[in-house]
Amino acid sequence: QQQQQQQQQQQQQQSNWLSYLRECLISSPWSIVGECGLDNNKAYKHSLKSHQIPIFLHHLRVAAELNRPISVHSVKADGILVDILMKEVDEGRKLPPTICLHSFSGSLETLCRIINVVEGRPRNKKERSRRSASNYGDDGDVRVFVGFNSWTNLYKVKASQLVHGLVDSTPHGECRLLVESDWNTADFDFEGSDRRDADKILMNSLIDLSSMLGWHPERTARKLSYNTMVFLKQV
Repeated sequence: QQQQQQQQQQQQQQSNWLSYLRECLISSPWSIVGECGLDNNKAYKHSLKSHQIPIFLHHLRVAAELNRPISVHSVKADGILVDILMKEVDEGRKLPPTICLHSFSGSLETLCRIINVVEGRPRNKKERSRRSASNYGDDGDVRVFVGFNSWTNLYKVKASQLVHGLVDSTPHGECRLLVESDWNTADFDFEGSDRRDADKILMNSLIDLSSMLGWHPERTARKLSYNTMVFLKQV
């Protein structure tokens, strides 16, 4: 009986926060969902199945319901993320209009799988053989974006390889590039912290991407600006 009461209490708490989230989103039509997602590292993996996956599913579905972009965080859980997205699609559920993979540093193969699932592209060689690249639509069909940041994923050894793989090996690859600060002075409240720190991070991210791709920074800035508008077009 005590266990049953605890379960009922948990269900009530879940209903309360989910209702509050929906109310906040409805009252703020310019808001996106996230950052949210999964942490399968040593510190948090104990709660992956019991809490993280169910909560992430709620975030994913409310974003789809309200037609909001979503920013998705995944640490050592990329395969699980793919499985979740595939199951949602296979069960006929709608996905959010656009998805940003926040500070993604996984493999290009996993990234391609996510793109194929979300955008309804061929998932395997047999399906790909039925469709040519010319049938992949225009850049307006892009729904999966990758968030890059000079202090979370662009500094990594294989960052350039991932950036080039994204741009060169995925449909409309350069249209998937985004930069993000991952910085909020309210979260980093220390002496000397300044709102303009976020601007510096964005600028450094732009410079890093330009250097990796061999682009003039102005070209990079224009492309990132356009991509951001596409990602946020529903709000």
